[in-house]
Amino acid sequence: MENFQLAPGFFHVQLNQIWAILHVHQGSIEESGGLQYYISLLGRVRLGTEYPDYHTLVSFATQVLVRHITLYWETICGMSLSSLAEARHSPEEMKAFAMEIYHKYILSHALDQITGQSVDSQDSVL
Repeated sequence: MENFQLAPGFFHVQLNQIWAILHVHQGSIEESGGLQYYISLLGRVRLGTEYPDYHTLVSFATQVLVRHITLYWETICGMSLSSLAEARHSPEEMKAFAMEIYHKYILSHALDQITGQSVDSQDSVL
């Protein structure tokens, strides 16, 4: 029994998860917001293959995620992140900004508005 692996290793779980995210959210080059649009925008041609490189895909997903988070902060605050850092807001003000981002972009009703679909109340992102 020692020769058999009874469950996939954590690396393979991560690998399959990032591939699934790519296939579910791939979209097309013309569709702004789809991952294929960002792949072409950033020139990551190797991500268009059937089995893209894991490290390149993780790096790409991290870039897209960080940029979206940055965009949300800049949109809600009305200023760049460097200006926000210089403004030295109180922790309560920063928490209010974060809560506004949460309510506008993360709650299930925000996802309903973005996708135009109704999501089951048990499938919230909370």
